[in-house]
Amino acid sequence: MQLNLKLSHKALILIAVPLLFEVIFVAVLAWLLFNAEQEAHRELMSKEIIATADQIASLSEEAFLSLYAYNNDPDPAALKKYRHKMDDIKDNIQDLLTLTADKPQEFELVQKAEVGQKNGEELGNFVIDAMVKGETFKDKDEAKGEFVPFRIRVFKVSRDLTSLIHRLGRLERDQSQTLSTRRFRGLELPLLLIGVGANVLIAIALAMFFNAGTTKRLKVLMDNSNRLARGATLSKRLGGRDELAALDDVFHTMADALQDAMLKERAIVENAVDVICSIDEKLFFKAASPASVEVFGHEPDELIGRKLASLIVPEDLARTTAEFARVRSETDTPFFENRIQRKDRVVDVRWSVHWSDAEKAYYCVVSDISARREVERLKQEFVSMMSHDLRTPLMSIQASLSLLSVGASGDLPDSARRNVLDAERNISYIISLINSLIDVERMDSAKLQVHLSPTELAPLLDNAIQAVRSLATNKGIKLECSQLDVEVNADGDRVTQVLINLLSNALKFSSRDSTIRVVAIPQNDAFIEVQVSDEGRGIPAAQLDSVFERFKQVKDIDATEHKGSGLGLAICKSIVEAHGGKIGVRSSEGEGTTFWFTLALLSATTAGEATTTDQVSSIL
Repeated sequence: MQLNLKLSHKALILIAVPLLFEVIFVAVLAWLLFNAEQEAHRELMSKEIIATADQIASLSEEAFLSLYAYNNDPDPAALKKYRHKMDDIKDNIQDLLTLTADKPQEFELVQKAEVGQKNGEELGNFVIDAMVKGETFKDKDEAKGEFVPFRIRVFKVSRDLTSLIHRLGRLERDQSQTLSTRRFRGLELPLLLIGVGANVLIAIALAMFFNAGTTKRLKVLMDNSNRLARGATLSKRLGGRDELAALDDVFHTMADALQDAMLKERAIVENAVDVICSIDEKLFFKAASPASVEVFGHEPDELIGRKLASLIVPEDLARTTAEFARVRSETDTPFFENRIQRKDRVVDVRWSVHWSDAEKAYYCVVSDISARREVERLKQEFVSMMSHDLRTPLMSIQASLSLLSVGASGDLPDSARRNVLDAERNISYIISLINSLIDVERMDSAKLQVHLSPTELAPLLDNAIQAVRSLATNKGIKLECSQLDVEVNADGDRVTQVLINLLSNALKFSSRDSTIRVVAIPQNDAFIEVQVSDEGRGIPAAQLDSVFERFKQVKDIDATEHKGSGLGLAICKSIVEAHGGKIGVRSSEGEGTTFWFTLALLSATTAGEATTTDQVSSIL
C-alpha cells in the first residue's frame, strides 16, 4: 500500500522512529543500571552485616575468655581487655540494628543478640563484683553439684550469643546469594548489542521502504524532464500529495503551457507576413518560415543549407556581410536594409537580426519594404509636384495680388481691395502650409540640413520679432526682448524660422493688451536657453508631452479658428535637435506658456548683462 506522505513527513519518520526506539532502549538500560546499582548497594550492605556479625562473634569469644582468665587470675589487664571487648560488642550490635532496620528477620536476630549481650554483660559484672568481695566459686563448683558450674554458665552465654550472630550471618549470606546483581549486569551487554542492532535494522528498513517509492517517483520525474526537453508527451501524472507529486503537476502544467505556446508560435510563424529564419555563423540558412516564398521566392526547404549571399544583390553583399558581423560585436539589435534578387524581380527588405552565442546562430526577421519604398517614392513625387507645380504658381498669384492691393493696376474699390487682401492672406497661408509639408518630407528623408557657423544671437531675435511685428500690432499685443551679445554655433536662417514659428504660435493664443517676452538665458558655459513666453490660455498638463507631434492641436477647433496645420512645433523640434540642442515647454493652464530651446554657445563671454525691465526693447 502506497502511503500518501510528504517528503518532509517521511524524513520526520526516518528520524523519529529510530530516535523513539533509542529513547526506549536508553530508558530500559537506565532501569537495568538502576536496579543493578540497588542490588550492588544491598550486596554491599549484606557484606557489611556479615562482617560486623563475624566481628561480634570473635569479640564475644575473646571477651568471655578474658573474663574466664580474670576469674582464674585477677589480672587488671585481663579485666581491661574484657571491658574493651564488651564495649566493642555493644557498638557493633548498635551498628547491626541500624543496618538491619529494613530487614525484619535479621533485625529480630540482632535484637536477640542484644539481649544475649546484655545477659553476658550482667554475668560478667556478677563475677567481677564477687571477686572484688574476695569470693571464689571454684571450690563451690567442685564441691556442690546443685549449682551449674560458673565456667559452663559463662560459655553458655558466649555460645548463645555466638550462635545468634552466626545465624544472622548465615541468613544474610543466604539472602545475598539470591541477589540478581550478576543477572542484571549480565543483561547490559546483550541488551546494548540487541538495542543497537535493532535500531540499525529499523533505520535501514525505513530508509529502504521510503527510498523504494521515492526513487521510483524520482525516475518518473527525470524521465518527464527529458521528455519535456525533447517536446515528447509526458508520462502519467504521479499520484499522492507529496512534493514530488506537486513537482510533477508543475511539469505537466508547464508542458501544457509550452505546447500551447508552441502551437501559437507555429501559427504566428506560419502565418506571418515577414520571414522568420535562422542563419548559422557562416551565413547558411538553418530554417525559414513559409513567408520565404513571398519574400525570397523560395520554399523553406529550398533555403535550408543555402548560403545567404546567393540571395543578396551583389552591390549590397559587402555591406550586408559587415552588418551581420556588427551584430555579433554589439549588444543592441540593429536594423539594416538591402535588396534580395528574386527570379522575377528585386525586392527591398529590412532585417532585424539577433545573435545567439549559445546557439552560434543568427535569428532574423525579414520584412518586405518594397511597398513602403514605392509609397516614399510617390510621396517624394507629390512633394516635388507641390514644390514646383503648386508653390511656383501660387507665389506668382501672391505677387500679382500684392501688386493689385497696392494699386499697381489702378485704384480698386474698397470691396474689391478687401477681397484682394483676403485672397492674398489665403494664398500666404497655403504657401506656408506647402513649405511646412516640404520641411516635414525633408525630416522624414533625413534631408533637413543645417549649416552651422558662428552667428550672433541678438540679430536673430530682432529679425524674428520684426517678422511678426505687424501681426502683433494688429492684435494689440506687446513684444519684449531681453538680449545678450553672444555668439552661437547655429544656422541663422533655421533658428530664425524656429523663433518665428514660436512667436506666431504665441500670437495665435494671446489676447489683446497681453505681452509676449523673448529671453535668452545662459545655462552653463556650453549652452544658452532661448525662451518665448506668452500670457495666453496655457496648455493642459496632460497634453504637454504631445505638443511637438505632427498635426497635433491642443483643441480640435484651433485648426479652424487659428488656421494652424499642427506642423510648426514638429518642424521646430527637428531643427533644434539638428543643432544638437533641446526644446521643451512649460505651461500652467490659464497662466500662459513658455516654449524654450537651447543652442550651443560659440563663446561664453558676454558683452553685458541682460537688460532690466525698464531697458527691455519694446516693439509695437
